[in-house]
Amino acid sequence: MADIVIVFDSGFGGGGAERVALHLVDYWIKQGRTVQLVTMRGPEHDFYTVPSNAQRIVLGGTAKSRNKIFGLLNNIPRVLRLRSALVQSDAQIILAFQTRTNIRTILACFGSGKRVIISERNDPSRQLFGWPWPWLRRMLYRYADIVTANSQIALEYMRDYVPGHKLTYVPNPVVVPDSSAHLKQSTKILNVSSLKSHKGQELLIEAIALLGEGLGGWTVDLLGEGPERNNLNSLVYTHSLQNRVLFHGLVDDPSPFYLSAGIFVFPSTYEGTPNALLEAMAFGLPCIVSDSLPGALEHIEDGVTGLVFRNGDTSDLAEKIQKLIEDVNLRINFGSAARESMKVLASKNQMMAWDSLLKPSGRQ
Repeated sequence: MADIVIVFDSGFGGGGAERVALHLVDYWIKQGRTVQLVTMRGPEHDFYTVPSNAQRIVLGGTAKSRNKIFGLLNNIPRVLRLRSALVQSDAQIILAFQTRTNIRTILACFGSGKRVIISERNDPSRQLFGWPWPWLRRMLYRYADIVTANSQIALEYMRDYVPGHKLTYVPNPVVVPDSSAHLKQSTKILNVSSLKSHKGQELLIEAIALLGEGLGGWTVDLLGEGPERNNLNSLVYTHSLQNRVLFHGLVDDPSPFYLSAGIFVFPSTYEGTPNALLEAMAFGLPCIVSDSLPGALEHIEDGVTGLVFRNGDTSDLAEKIQKLIEDVNLRINFGSAARESMKVLASKNQMMAWDSLLKPSGRQ
């Protein structure tokens, strides 16, 4: 008999939302709850290790559609399979992550009497989705029992189509490690993110090329995979930065990279609240972020816990990187302030916040 069902369409790949979901799975199982996972893909597609004592139902049906019309039609059997699994489950609490999964879960649970909690992980005002997903989000999110977001800006945007009493802010859980980054010795710039066009690694590489000899002995570590890998690799070769910019792919435990880094750069053009940024802050890294990330700016105070550059401005990003490279004391001060600020978001506090959502009253 399951207490909670967590729905995650594609399985547990290398993203931040997947890490949050698995934090919750591990936490609730240790509490003695029975957690059931429902995914479209099987464990052979997982990057993260899923707790062995979590029950799992694999629905299948992840083949790519030929076009948008076939894509819409293919979602009908997906929703029906999901409904069958959820209705048959003893669990009364259904928790879904990410926009498309949230929408399918709401549709699958209509009339079932299940308590549906959905988690919006991005900035819905800027997230690029083809029709009909933005329209479905506006039409259907109101039917969830609770709609959570990890940034205040996402909550404000969703007030246009979700009743305020259903909205609740739950920041990402953060583990503050015992050790912090070795800022005095480090000459490494770190970025941890999937390699997608809106994640901004191209801008970072261009900024590194612009700095030239101003980099001294500094290098860049890129952790992550994605569709832009080949384009980014070509850009590195175009600027002859093969010895400066290093691709490491997906890394199961990025802790050694955080500990050995001296600067963390997150140049994404839109996000919710990035897990990687919060992790970098917890390790005491001075961070540089774009001014187009309201969720990140809820945690990065320009000139206090890090630096903020103008979105899309390569020169401004290069100047911010140069500023931190040249001033080790500034790096240490920013890193220390960032680490202290993350103690408020310690995992234990946020797990208790999730616990409160499971109660019938349900909203913090």
